[in-house]
Amino acid sequence: DPQLTIHGAQTLDDAAAGTITLIDHADKLPVLAKSAASAAVVPADAELPSESSGIQVADGHAAFVKTVGHFRRRDRTGLGGT
Repeated sequence: DPQLTIHGAQTLDDAAAGTITLIDHADKLPVLAKSAASAAVVPADAELPSESSGIQVADGHAAFVKTVGHFRRRDRTGLGGT
């Protein structure tokens, strides 16, 4: 969703509106539907539910580490944006 604003990255258990989370196995996709997360990093072979926003990647853990790093750098530098 190009209109979606993401302001942070959190674990699935802590995810809130406006954050992106990690779904590292397809069997966790039903939990995403119950989560407040606005988007998720999901495995490339996972079928993302139509009502969910996300990024399908080959290596979810590596992608999520980069995502978390993006938001940490932004917080340290005071730079805004998503």
